[in-house]
Amino acid sequence: MSEIDEKQQRIELYPLPDGWIWETVNSVGGGKKNAIVDGPFGSNLKVSDYVESGPVPVLTTKNLEGDYSKVRYITADKFEELKRSAVNPNDILMAKIGSCGKLGIYPTNATQAMIPANLLKVTVADGYDLKYVYYFFSSPFFKRSLNTIIKSTAQPAFGVTDFKRLPFPRAPLSVQKSIVAEIEKQFSRLDEAVASLKRIQANLKRYKAAVLKAAVEGKLTEQWRKEHPAAEPADQLLKRILAERRAKWEAEELAKMKVKGSVGAKHASPDSWEKKYKEPAGPDKANLPELPEGWVWTILENVAEVVDPHPSHRTPVSVINGVSYIGMGDITSEGKINFQKARKIAHEVLIEHKERYSLKPGDFIFGKIGTIGKPVRLCGPYEYALSANVILMQPNPNSTDPDYCFTFMASPLMETVIKKESKATTQAAFGIQKVRLIAYPLPPLREQEEIRNEVGRRLSVTEELETSIETNLKRAERLRQTILMSAFSGNLPT
Repeated sequence: MSEIDEKQQRIELYPLPDGWIWETVNSVGGGKKNAIVDGPFGSNLKVSDYVESGPVPVLTTKNLEGDYSKVRYITADKFEELKRSAVNPNDILMAKIGSCGKLGIYPTNATQAMIPANLLKVTVADGYDLKYVYYFFSSPFFKRSLNTIIKSTAQPAFGVTDFKRLPFPRAPLSVQKSIVAEIEKQFSRLDEAVASLKRIQANLKRYKAAVLKAAVEGKLTEQWRKEHPAAEPADQLLKRILAERRAKWEAEELAKMKVKGSVGAKHASPDSWEKKYKEPAGPDKANLPELPEGWVWTILENVAEVVDPHPSHRTPVSVINGVSYIGMGDITSEGKINFQKARKIAHEVLIEHKERYSLKPGDFIFGKIGTIGKPVRLCGPYEYALSANVILMQPNPNSTDPDYCFTFMASPLMETVIKKESKATTQAAFGIQKVRLIAYPLPPLREQEEIRNEVGRRLSVTEELETSIETNLKRAERLRQTILMSAFSGNLPT
């Protein structure tokens, strides 16, 4: 323990069974040169050093997830220059910058490789079981220890020297092997349960997509249409929507003319309005499915306000105590807004935003940069601002049911539109003008209400199951960590 510096001595070590000893991670390398090293400094391995194909692969953090086929390459000469950072089969790999602590084992049948500066490798010495070391690096105690040396600058990072000084519980080799066998036996059972949960999760996702698809294609309400032949068809609804749109425009124009003191404001002729007013463009119906009788295709802006909440794209300054500034990065896997982790901005910025929009029940946001699509319902109280990476959707309840509008935006049909219209620059993007012109399948208002009720009925059960599955997956991960904690305390049966 003499190698552990003052900072690491704050790590509270737990009692070990007889025959075990506390040593440092450095011991795992057996004191051999370059047994525990990181990749070459950035200037020693530049983008210009990479070649199209072999012979030596350069690994990335992404490879630690198990797929070592997608790599870049350097020449044999460059490898010789940097061979201090060579990786051999069965070396343990770990991210030391960014996703600190992310782990992998370089496959047994792989060729010699190289790591970049953001990774380190550990060549396990004789007297240590490879999987024992790997599982310890995955354990809660090691993760807590690692956190004591991680420094946050532009991104989290730690140094190899500090890493080598972290504590390591060495058990006799025979005990190490027994512990690994027991861990893998228990993990195998756990993996089976997790795989079963994920299969159910995937089936629920497919079922949900099928329900949404059937909803916006009119298949869920086929029987309802037969039973309600007198319902007002959507083409009549659309005529009313367009008439209201024009009346609103004329009222706004007349108000502008009065403000300017125009003499002719009261006597403006219908012909003059005709020349100035632009009817909204119809949808591009290419490759769109045929709609049921009584439905019509229109465009999204005819039924909803499509708002760019932050057109300047300037990110407001963060403050400690302020209002939440919500973007797609603040959305949980369950599709909820995480207000606790959202960055905060000054209340004055929210006031400025309220000059452009006011949030209300039925509104939702839609990712337009990076995470394209994925509509997310907004919730009250509505005292927060929206970021530049979302579009605000405010359905007009006189034109379309807000829940039906959300259903369409979440449906596979909408995903098809996104793939067709989105463009990739430095990252995927979907302009607000394209969103406004999205083709929208408009049913009669009464049928929209029926669709809302039918979708709600069918998906309420799946939402309960999805919540239960998420809870059990988290429980399984906690159990995995408990198994590791018991294993490296000597409390796991072997």
